Amino acid sequence: MTERWARPPFSPESLEFADIVVTYAAQDLREQTDALAASANPSFVVDTKISPEGIPSEVTDYDKETEAKIGNVYKGTSVRVKGEEEQTTWPEGKTPSLILDVDPIDGTSLFTEYLRRLIAWYKIPEAERPPRPVAGWMVSAGGVRPGSNVSEFGALAAPALSPDGIIRWNAGPGVAPVRIEPDGGRYTLPLAHTLPNPETGGVILAASDTTASILNNNLPDKRHRVITLRSAVGAALCVMDPSIFERLRPGELNGDPIVGVAMQNPRRWDIAGTLALAPPLGHFISAPNGEAPTFEPESKGLVIALGPTIGRTLVRALRQK
Repeated sequence: MTERWARPPFSPESLEFADIVVTYAAQDLREQTDALAASANPSFVVDTKISPEGIPSEVTDYDKETEAKIGNVYKGTSVRVKGEEEQTTWPEGKTPSLILDVDPIDGTSLFTEYLRRLIAWYKIPEAERPPRPVAGWMVSAGGVRPGSNVSEFGALAAPALSPDGIIRWNAGPGVAPVRIEPDGGRYTLPLAHTLPNPETGGVILAASDTTASILNNNLPDKRHRVITLRSAVGAALCVMDPSIFERLRPGELNGDPIVGVAMQNPRRWDIAGTLALAPPLGHFISAPNGEAPTFEPESKGLVIALGPTIGRTLVRALRQK
């Protein structure tokens, strides 16, 4: 294990420990992608995996290796790492004190698209390069007590959202939801009721093209504009931290506020981190079936909105699929 991946000097059950480990992962991914893109003959392999529902998605060695590194830091502790890529094991019969739900690269299709753009960018002579590409794929971790449906803390990071370095988000005991910029600046996220929330219209983010199609067909107010952002974590963060979308796709909102996000298929590793941020900010939160979201194995999907009116509208739209 490299020095970077040494065990942090905090309780493994703490937000501080998770934040450092997620930062390790984000730093590694940023450096690895830069090294690949700058190499003489850059190439990478993208595989396809099929979910139990038959939904295909991309996966790379970067997903698997990052999740394994995170698991190794927690190895031998009372914290069980549960990741999307199933790269960690847990002793049979041992009860964990905390489950850390990890998505090593949320938005893998955005990640691979970013890699291609970064490779092209490095091929341009340095003096002629445009601004460095940015992208909204994320590293996410959420701490959940066994049997609980509440996220105790969330530690998230965007390795490629800023040309200056990694952006992080934290929330947990004693820590109000906060964004941490590459220079260390900390910005408390706004409460939901302080954000623009018009009675009609506004932008709805969908975490997949399929969800976007369902919303476009079923939303009663056609003044709502549906935009796809293929990252469950990234899309949720854009509702709670609206400046993020403008960094990713400048001008696309055209002044319209983001009022909600809908996603059908994300599992607990996709949402555990963001569900530590949304409740203290006062957002409407629901599973697509209209009930409170849970971390049960069969549970999937999430709606986050600025208020109950648009939130319930999104739930009804998803249930009409």
